[in-house]
Amino acid sequence: MALSHSTGDSLVAYFHPSDTLPIGLRITSTEPHVIVHWSDWVERGGLRLFRKAVFRQAEEVFTYTYDRLELGPLPDSLFEAPARPNQVNNQ
Repeated sequence: MALSHSTGDSLVAYFHPSDTLPIGLRITSTEPHVIVHWSDWVERGGLRLFRKAVFRQAEEVFTYTYDRLELGPLPDSLFEAPARPNQVNNQ
């Protein structure tokens, strides 16, 4: 799935075809592009969370392994409201 950023850059998400689990991203707003791959999935509180993330940018590779995962509420203010098309009111 490809998404467009307001800058015109794209973000491509990759999903596993059998269970639609997200497996990675290609971020094109950087040069060179960044490839992110998630793995080592676990289930917590009815959600599936990754425990490993690998970021590749050209020759550089950064691997993060998470040994503790916590679920908690996030305030709505952290999320940007989706853009809504202008609605025409036919009265």
